[in-house]
Amino acid sequence: MIEQAGKMELISKIDAKREEMISAAGSKSYTSSEVVRYSQELDELLNQFQQMERWEKDEVQTSFSKLVTKVAGWSFMPQH
Repeated sequence: MIEQAGKMELISKIDAKREEMISAAGSKSYTSSEVVRYSQELDELLNQFQQMERWEKDEVQTSFSKLVTKVAGWSFMPQH
């Protein structure tokens, strides 16, 4: 399972990079090399977060599938 601390750290990095980009865009043009670089770095962090979300979803689905397979093998017929 994905560590919650790692996820929270990534969210903090995303927030910090977003603030950095907004600050730079306020004092420079949106197309300045610095703002574009921050935007690209923010995109990379967001991609990492999305990948983390996908892995977490896959882990839950895999665990659920294993449970369903196990339960499907159980006998629910009363024993005499």
